[in-house]
Amino acid sequence: MAHPAGRSAGWCYILPVAKEHNFDVWLRDAMEGRPNVFLVRNSGVKASGRPVIDDSRVSKWLKGEQRPSWDLAVLAAETLGRPAEESLEAAGYQLPTTLHAATGSESRDVDLTKASEEALLAELARRAAARRTRRSDRR
Repeated sequence: MAHPAGRSAGWCYILPVAKEHNFDVWLRDAMEGRPNVFLVRNSGVKASGRPVIDDSRVSKWLKGEQRPSWDLAVLAAETLGRPAEESLEAAGYQLPTTLHAATGSESRDVDLTKASEEALLAELARRAAARRTRRSDRR
């Protein structure tokens, strides 16, 4: 995948950092008075047939006892028809707004809102492949 500016580049993704969260407040508002079972039934099912988001997890979220993982926060938002950014922020994840691109001796920040989906996905694929290689080297 080519660099958005037309040259090859090494990309460095800034990972989200957890901060204080108020997911319980966001979830209560997003559920709009619907029962917990709405989120449980509509979140999908695992291969085992159990719901992806179960009732005990929803209860813990609503009590503020547990913070959802990144993936479950996104799934909850999608299930409730809300933007994922809202749930991620409420769950305490700091969303990155810049991507640091290094090209040889030159480096610069790239606004993520302007980076193509292809560039972001290519970087994630590259990192996943590198992680798999490191794991197999340890064996």
